[in-house]
Amino acid sequence: MSPLLKAANDVSLKKKTLIFFVLNFLLAIVATACLLYIFVQHSGETTKSIHALVCVILFLLLSVQAAALIYFKSNIIQPLAEIQAASRLMADGHLETLNHIKRADEIGSLGENINDLAVNTQEVLLFVWNHSQITRKLLENIAGDLNFSLDTEQSDSLIKSGIQKDISTMHRNNENLKSIVMSFSYFEIKLKDEKMVSDYQQEPGATPS
Repeated sequence: MSPLLKAANDVSLKKKTLIFFVLNFLLAIVATACLLYIFVQHSGETTKSIHALVCVILFLLLSVQAAALIYFKSNIIQPLAEIQAASRLMADGHLETLNHIKRADEIGSLGENINDLAVNTQEVLLFVWNHSQITRKLLENIAGDLNFSLDTEQSDSLIKSGIQKDISTMHRNNENLKSIVMSFSYFEIKLKDEKMVSDYQQEPGATPS
């Protein structure tokens, strides 16, 4: 996150929401006070009845504000927090951590878009991994034709020709690329012992297909 964006978001969404409802409640109190002032100026009711009416109105306002705050927290803040946690794990390489928010609104759409991004990223990484496997075999075949080993522990001083050094460098770069791809966690897939194996876990009680 850029310093400017971080500075603009020092206050969390939860605090911003609380501030909004507090200001909204204060505005409602001011509006109620103004209405009561007008009512008192044009009414002959006793002070006791006026105080009771003020208490009832303030209680109703507080109840509505509290209900609105609870609704907003359960339907906006909590789902966004779940999406934020899942997207953070995805950014750390855990592509198997998908959002499980099923809603027909913008938050549900956001969760689906993040899931699609994780799946597409997984497909790209697996595509790179497959091609790195093919590249490795090709390099091993070329090294065999040139009668030298691609063992990473072999000293560079034993490699004489320039083409051998280039092939060895390509092999090391290819292995480094594979290591990066294998450092990710994938959805229903595992890269283990140079092989791609299924990691599908069926839900308890589900009937095998």
